[in-house]
Parts: sequence; structure tokens; C-alpha cells
Amino acid sequence: MLKKYIAEIVSRKIEGLDNRIIKAFEKVPREKFVFSGISIDSIYSDQAIPTFYGKDFLSTSSQPSLMALFYKKANLKEGIGF
Repeated sequence: MLKKYIAEIVSRKIEGLDNRIIKAFEKVPREKFVFSGISIDSIYSDQAIPTFYGKDFLSTSSQPSLMALFYKKANLKEGIGF
């Protein structure tokens, strides 16, 4: 349900987004990539979230709509690897 919700937010914010990217937001369990203790509502909101706290640094996952914009601007095509 929440994965579907964030996919809907992303598709509304980023016009002309490829349907495969929207489907990816519906499939990928964002909670598997975040620091424990973050609420599920925060995980599936359109905001950056911490993924790891180190002694002198913090790692984050970008807000989903920003990630979708990156994917759109990268003009990803099926079969292209990184």
C-alpha cells in the first residue's frame, strides 16, 4: 500500500515519467535500505531518509521524487546497465 502511495506521489510530481520507473517504486521495499528506527510513514514519504549513521558521517537516500527526476533525465532504457 505505501509503495503504491509513493509511486503515485512520484508520478504526479514528475510529468512524463516512464511507467517502468513508477513500477520500480511500487516494487522496491525502501525499508530494506534505511537505518532502523525510522517510521514506516517517513520511509514512504517524499523526503530524504537516513540509511546509515557513521562516527563522522551520515548516509541518506534521496527523496523519491528527486530520484525519479534523475532517472528521467538519465533517459534510462531497458538493457542499459550502470
